[in-house]
Amino acid sequence: MAIGLAETLLAASSDMTRIHRRVVQVGAVASWLAAAVFLAAGFLGGDDALFIEAVGPIIAAGFMTALIVLKRENGGLALFGAAVVTMVMYTVVGNQDTLLPAALALVIICAIGMLLIETHRVVTVVGVALFLAVAPLFWSLPLVEAVQLGVVMTLAFVMTSAIFFTIRNAATALNVRFQTLFENSPTAVMEEDWTEALAYVRSEYTGRPDRIRAFLMAYPAVVQRAVAQAKIVRVNQAAIELLEADGPEDLIGYRDGAKVTEETSEAFVGALVALYEGRPSFEEDVRALTMKGRPIWLQTRGVNTSPGSTATSILIGLADVTHIKARQEAMADLVKAKDEFIARVSHELRTPLTAVIELNELAE
Repeated sequence: MAIGLAETLLAASSDMTRIHRRVVQVGAVASWLAAAVFLAAGFLGGDDALFIEAVGPIIAAGFMTALIVLKRENGGLALFGAAVVTMVMYTVVGNQDTLLPAALALVIICAIGMLLIETHRVVTVVGVALFLAVAPLFWSLPLVEAVQLGVVMTLAFVMTSAIFFTIRNAATALNVRFQTLFENSPTAVMEEDWTEALAYVRSEYTGRPDRIRAFLMAYPAVVQRAVAQAKIVRVNQAAIELLEADGPEDLIGYRDGAKVTEETSEAFVGALVALYEGRPSFEEDVRALTMKGRPIWLQTRGVNTSPGSTATSILIGLADVTHIKARQEAMADLVKAKDEFIARVSHELRTPLTAVIELNELAE
C-alpha cells in the first residue's frame, strides 16, 4: 500500500492508467478477502451478525470487479464507492466501539481517493466534504454529536487532501523533469518490466543460486519463454531512431521470444542472471536486428530501479557499438593474418636453413 501511494504521488500522467488499474485490482482482492474472513468467522462461530457485516465488503468487491470486467478501472471512483459502502454499513451494524475507526476510515479513503481525481477537483472536494459532514447524521447519534463529528471529519478531510495535493504537485513537478530528461535524452533508453520473466525463471529453477547460469545455458527454451514475458513499457525518441522503428508502438509490448537465438542467448541469460541474483545493474553486448532488418551490435546497460527483489522497472541504455565490433573483428583478422604469415615464412626458411646447417656439419 505504501509503495502504491508513493507511485501515485510520483507518477506522471502517462502512468496514471496503470496506477488506477492497480488500485482497483488491489481493492477488489482485499474486499473479497475481507468478505471471506467475515463469512468464515460467521460459519465457525455461529454469529449471524458477521454475515451482515460481510455484505459491505461483498458490495465493494462486486463494484470493483465490475469496473475491472468493464475495463473502466478508476481508483478514485472505486475508493469513493468503498467510502459510501462503509458509511452505509456503519449505519446498519455500527456501534459506539467502532465509531472512531469508521470515521477515520472514511476520511483516509476519501483523501486517498482525491489523489486519483484528475478533473473537476474542486467540485469533487466540495461534494466529498458535504458527504462527510452529513454522514454522522445517519449514525444514530445525538444531533449535536453528529454535527460535531461531521465538522471534524470534514476539516480533517480538507486538511489531509490539501497536504496530499501539495506533496503530489511538488513530486509531480520533479518527476516531470525526469520524464523530460528520459524523453529528450540523446542516449537511447527503454523502460522494461521483467517481473513476469523473473517469476517464470524462479518457477522453473529451484536449485543452487550459483548454478542458475549453467541451467539457463543448458535450457534455451526456458530463456525464450522467460524473455517472451518481459515487457517494454516505454522508449524514448533516440531508441526509436536507433532501432529504426516507425514509432513507439513498434517497440512497446512483450518481447519476441523467437529473437533469443544461439548468438543472442548469452546476452539474455546474463540479464536474467543479474536480475535473479538481485544485482542493481548489468551490462551485455548483444547482436540484434533493427526493425528494418539491419544487423547491429548493441551495448546494453541495465539498471534495476525497482524496490526490493522485484523487476518492475528496468532502465536499459542502448549504444550502437557496431563500428567497434567491426574494428575488433578487423584487428582479430589482422592478428590472424600476421600469425599465418610468420608461420609460413618460418616454414619456408626452415628447409634451406636445415640444409645449410647439415652442410656446415659435414664440412667440419
